[in-house]
Amino acid sequence: CKAFTPQLVDCYRKIKGRGHKFEVIFISSDRSEESYESYLATMPWTALPYKSGYGQELASMLDVHGIPTLVLVDSDGSIITDDGRSEVKEDLDGEFFPWRQRPVNILTDRLAELLYDSPAVVLFVDG
Repeated sequence: CKAFTPQLVDCYRKIKGRGHKFEVIFISSDRSEESYESYLATMPWTALPYKSGYGQELASMLDVHGIPTLVLVDSDGSIITDDGRSEVKEDLDGEFFPWRQRPVNILTDRLAELLYDSPAVVLFVDG
């Protein structure tokens, strides 16, 4: 989790620098308020208050089962992606933000791994 945060901070700043209007809301899993405050100080975004009941409710609504998880939600409440962490790691400059499903994907390591999960057809094209 703490290894991913600096990558997300850098990507967040690059995307904000290009004028995109969005916000990250941090939901803590810290065990103490002191560690929560310390960790939050490394982030340029807002957070739900420590031990807020809303955090667990929101995590349940978004089907979050582990940390770190980054879910992107559109203004209408629909989920853009529930794997924002992988999107950030594969697009550190945020060039493809907000990482909506593309009709044709670039074959990344993560997508190659997903091909083993179910039957798939892969079409390689030039250009």
